[in-house]
Amino acid sequence: MFGIYTKAFDNNVICYLPGPTPHAQPGDINDPTGKANNQTRSCEGIEYDLWDDDQTNNTAYMHGITVAYSGRTNPTLDSYDMLLAGGNANMLEIDGEWYSQNIASRAFASGSFGGPAYTQGSQKVVAEFDQSNSPGWAADSSWSVSSHDMRLTVWNTRNLDDTSNTNDYRDITTSMGVQVDGHNDIRSLSMDGTLQEHLEFNPASFPNGIALCGYSGCGFAVDSVGRPQMSNDSTILSGKAIFFNDSNNVQRGYAWASTDGSVHISASSGGSNNVVTDANLHVNGAINAQTSSYSSLPTTGSSTGDQRYCSDCYSSAGSSGQTGIPVWWNGSAWTDALGAVAKH
Repeated sequence: MFGIYTKAFDNNVICYLPGPTPHAQPGDINDPTGKANNQTRSCEGIEYDLWDDDQTNNTAYMHGITVAYSGRTNPTLDSYDMLLAGGNANMLEIDGEWYSQNIASRAFASGSFGGPAYTQGSQKVVAEFDQSNSPGWAADSSWSVSSHDMRLTVWNTRNLDDTSNTNDYRDITTSMGVQVDGHNDIRSLSMDGTLQEHLEFNPASFPNGIALCGYSGCGFAVDSVGRPQMSNDSTILSGKAIFFNDSNNVQRGYAWASTDGSVHISASSGGSNNVVTDANLHVNGAINAQTSSYSSLPTTGSSTGDQRYCSDCYSSAGSSGQTGIPVWWNGSAWTDALGAVAKH
């Protein structure tokens, strides 16, 4: 199979553990049969042990395996530098120390397992995806002054000083957002770009909640029990409404802005058409009651205390030459301010 014109193998390792047989003789370390009665039931394909006995940090570098493609043109899309195949339990294990950056590359990088420093405000990048805003060769060329790195980043922030090293996880906010540029050294991850919009999980202001943040601040959050919290001005766009349901989840009314320049509060179908204020009402502007002539004042459907402005009514204390007064429904008739039935 080897040496045919379609392939060339520089190094081919086959590690074979045959299945058990009922009468297999036990093997030994010099003759590992791999069968059920053998003490050796593991198979190591290739192992490189890299040892560094230099007592001074960062003075020697060690490379395990380097695969470098040296072709002059792009290979086919099914080409690869490394293939992990088969149904093994774990396809890839990365077992670094707390200071070891797990993956270093331009498109994706994963930081070390050690968390942020104990000082309040310290940050530590967990991982990030990086992509240029320019296609093709311009994405990785210094000639293109308009090329920028768009970095989808996950990072942790310590919200309180932890000088006693209690490592309270509740003081850590995990964020996901976009940085622009930075990451000039793929062997080091940090918050060195220009932070754009992002999400905060367990934000300092709303522990165990979620915050939605724009470029210059966070304005909307959901607290630990799911209540929306708005800490900035909010706008309802395009004439859309805010709907209100009662405790039985029945929709009772909604507020919306109209092109007539007014904000309307309307009752839903089947509602009472009432807006009830349970506290004292203080209005800095005018209160404008609906205008009706006496003949158009409703005699049914009104509640005691309803007020309107009657354009052709006059008070029992006045004359017919002084029309236009507020009137109130007393349960059976429309009255003037003196409680007498309004004249018209």
